[in-house]
Amino acid sequence: MFDYTALKKSHHSAEWFGESGNGVGLYVRGGDDSPDENAIAQAKAVVAALNEIQAKAVGVADTFMKDRGDWSLSEIDVGLEAQRAGCDYIVRLAFDPKDGSGDYGYTQFSVHFRAHQDQPSPNQNHPFRLAIEFQ
Repeated sequence: MFDYTALKKSHHSAEWFGESGNGVGLYVRGGDDSPDENAIAQAKAVVAALNEIQAKAVGVADTFMKDRGDWSLSEIDVGLEAQRAGCDYIVRLAFDPKDGSGDYGYTQFSVHFRAHQDQPSPNQNHPFRLAIEFQ
């Protein structure tokens, strides 16, 4: 899904960015010369469990929606924003309502996760916060 060797350094920050072939963005914290190895390992773990993680993120976000529609993954953040938010990673979702309106075109749903590697597989990735942001 991601070519971790092709991540590009963001301007004026210690963060690296890449994009999958289907347009999903990936942010990884790092230094001036390269992404952080622990952040890369975390990103790989998230991508390996992405079906489960995305289902959990959608489950959390969907409980706050009155409208019906389709969810799509837009970003995975194992970068500076996740670090500032006190979580291991953030999964960002976009919502496309079934009524065809553009009501959510400027809305981003960010689900914050903690990774508990000492837990059995279904409990390792725990969503604990939802932020609804307007861009």
